[in-house]
Amino acid sequence: MGTDIDKSVMDTDIDESLMGNDIDESVMGTDIDESVIGTDIDESVMGTDIDESVMGTDIDESVMGTDIDESEMSTDIDESAIDTDIDELVMGTDIDKSVMGTDIDESVIDTDIDGSVKGTDIDESVMGTDIDKSMMGTDIDESVMGTDIDESVMGTDIDESVIFLITIISNYFCSQL
Repeated sequence: MGTDIDKSVMDTDIDESLMGNDIDESVMGTDIDESVIGTDIDESVMGTDIDESVMGTDIDESVMGTDIDESEMSTDIDESAIDTDIDELVMGTDIDKSVMGTDIDESVIDTDIDGSVKGTDIDESVMGTDIDKSMMGTDIDESVMGTDIDESVMGTDIDESVIFLITIISNYFCSQL
């Protein structure tokens, strides 16, 4: 916080019945500065009275969320990450191979991953861009995943000339019937 916790932060007075005495530095240990919390604590964080179980111990980084370091989100996802289960650290849930062999439903990619997963919404800046259904039939650009996904992972593109040739052959045999 950088300063004492005043009424505007807590939304209600913290009276003696909550803490047993006024909140001074001896109760908190030290002032909670911005480096612990990251941002001011607003009403959406507190929401309710803070009882002794919350204030009686230090609030560690795991409670408030920490910066997402490179090991979790920022590193390139190599081909082996796509061809096997994607770790929970990446997406918040295991995506098995059966998901990658078919279209990924828009509800998986297009919605924000809830803040409870990482402590903050994961927006488009993490992945580069939303992956929609139309992107699964072609190569996924480097801007999406950080590296090209080999065609052998997703299935090779069918060249238009192949489709055209198949169409001509099919039409020929149909006309012979």
